[in-house]
Amino acid sequence: MNKKNKKTKYYVNGSNLKSFCCEIFKELDLNEENANIISDSLIESNLRGVDTHGFTRLSIYVKRLEEGLINKCPEIKINQITPSTAVADGDNGPGQVVGTKAIEKAISMARKSGVGLVAVKHSNHFGAAAYYVQRAIKEDMIGIAFTNSEPSMIPFGGKKAFFGTNPISVGIPAGKELPIIVDMATSKVTRGNILMASKNNLDIPEGWAVDKNGEPTTIAENALNGALIPLAGPKGYCLAVIVEVFSSLLSSSSFGPHINSMYNNFENTQNVGHFLGAIDISGFCSKEGFKVNIDKMIREIKVVTPQRGFIEVYLPGELESRKKENRLQNGIPLTQNEKYELEELATKYNKEDKLIINLR
Repeated sequence: MNKKNKKTKYYVNGSNLKSFCCEIFKELDLNEENANIISDSLIESNLRGVDTHGFTRLSIYVKRLEEGLINKCPEIKINQITPSTAVADGDNGPGQVVGTKAIEKAISMARKSGVGLVAVKHSNHFGAAAYYVQRAIKEDMIGIAFTNSEPSMIPFGGKKAFFGTNPISVGIPAGKELPIIVDMATSKVTRGNILMASKNNLDIPEGWAVDKNGEPTTIAENALNGALIPLAGPKGYCLAVIVEVFSSLLSSSSFGPHINSMYNNFENTQNVGHFLGAIDISGFCSKEGFKVNIDKMIREIKVVTPQRGFIEVYLPGELESRKKENRLQNGIPLTQNEKYELEELATKYNKEDKLIINLR
């Protein structure tokens, strides 16, 4: 290939990008612990290839912190109702900070009672739900994470957005095999996919979204002003209803259209709700025996003959684990627009020396 025609590619080391994000959050008066939690969540998403929930969210978090719409120093209160249930008031803190405290409480209750479930109110966007179930996996527990969000998805058969993408995440520890990690929106794609397409001036596939009039669209900007389509039609819609109930009604948080927009409303807080859970496997069976059986199931799935057009059968979370291994070694790729966005933040907060972008 002629070098003159070779398109320049940009990469950034994950550790460097995490440190850069941390420095930005500390400039906004977040303490080191909270700045680290948010940054870790963002970059873990990028490393796993879930770029829609990675540093692409940094700018909007910064803007809402600057506007005082997210509490920089929340006093998170967790009221334990029973030995295995609690309600957390996030005090309008950063969603990742609130979500982390909630899953830690769920794990703590599960150690004593076998199960720990925490419903959360007064929070904000908490990033990728997989981040929280991974914490449970590290404790040899099954993790559960739901969250609602601003309305961006139509109820099946409707024209107007009512629910958020309302993701469902479940993490299951294994023995010698990789853990199983499910993290899926109840919409056909996440809103982050539309945002990234819009940022990079790309069209979206048909069937992802409708415009403000409820008509199908392939224009990302029209989709942002319209709504997403539920995963598998009525099935995704039903799952979204379940997530909404667990995430908002159990904690008396806002639901559906009563959640304020993160991107378009700079006057009001969001009041997002979450639901975090941890299950101690030993409350049901031998933890060691469970892991042996999980490994056995994983290995048997992996030897299923793939269909034409498929290389192999993957387990939930396997592709993300492989992507992380690659990106830890080779770095996180940036588009031209993402590079500019990071450089603008670096200049604004005088952190140019903290951002190292590599060219290839």
